Order: sequence, then structure tokens, then C-alpha cells
Amino acid sequence: TIGAGGSNGVDIDDSAHMSFKVFRLFGNTGNGFDANNVSYLVLDEGYAASNTGNGIKISGSQSNTISINNVVNRGNGGDGYSFDDVTDISIGFSEAAYNVGDGFDLSSDASGVKITTCKIKNNGGYGIKNANTATTPENTIVNSTFSGNVSGATDYTGSNVVIRGNIGLNDNSTSSTALD
Repeated sequence: TIGAGGSNGVDIDDSAHMSFKVFRLFGNTGNGFDANNVSYLVLDEGYAASNTGNGIKISGSQSNTISINNVVNRGNGGDGYSFDDVTDISIGFSEAAYNVGDGFDLSSDASGVKITTCKIKNNGGYGIKNANTATTPENTIVNSTFSGNVSGATDYTGSNVVIRGNIGLNDNSTSSTALD
């Protein structure tokens, strides 16, 4: 368990090839996990809760390969997951719930984000917010469950996102090749 007093629970800058497994980030005055300009990052079987900022924030370089699996983000003062200026992120079997902000906030130039089989519920903003309003990045949202998000399931309106097989969010694609 990392937390209860520090600014960010984990704070990483300019690193590559890191893996965190079975972690708890709780009660930090900043973000639970804050990574800037990282590549080849794996977060597996973790819990980020009651942090004043975001549960997990990843920003920086446009050449990332990030995998997040079985991570629960609950009750953070900001967003559950915040991605800014990143590409190639896969999130599976994870949760964003009861956060003050959005469950997932995909900010400027976040693309290649695949959200699969996640529970996204009861967040103070959107379940998934696309803050890049100029263009909709190529992202995928499939087989996830949405409920009780104050602003709605998502604000995606463009055609460059695949939305399919979710509960609480209508499909926008029926093509079997849409996920390739």
C-alpha cells in the first residue's frame, strides 16, 4: 500500500519497461499513480482509491504501449483514469466508479485507447469523456457496463471510435472488422 500522506503515490517521469502488479494507492494528496513520458508500462491487479487527484494519470509521449488489467479506481477526487497525449493503451477487466470527475478522461491526442470489459459507474462526470473536441481519436469501447454517470455514459460523437456490445451505451458499429 502506497499512500496516506504523499503527494502522488507513484510518480514516474521519462521511463520505459516498467511493471506494477498487486498494488494499492490510497489517500494521496495528489494522484494515486502519475506517469509522464513512459512507454511499455504494465499495471495489473491494482487498486487506486480516495486520492485527492486522479486515480491513475498517464501523460506525455505519443509513443506508448500501456496495458492496464484488473485495476479498480474508486472514490478519487479527480478522474478515475486520465490519459493525455498518449497512444496504444489497453484497459481490460477494470473499474472506474464513484470518482468526483469522469471515469475515464481522454484528453488531447489520446488515441489508440481500447477499453474492454470494464465497469464504469456512478462517476461525477461522464463515464468516458473525450476532451479532444477537434477530432475524435481512434479509440474502442467494447463489452463494458455503464450506469449512473452524472453527465452520461460518454460524449463521443464522431465516427473514429468503435462502440459495440456495451450495456448502457448504444453501439455505433456492427462491422465484424471494426475491432481489427
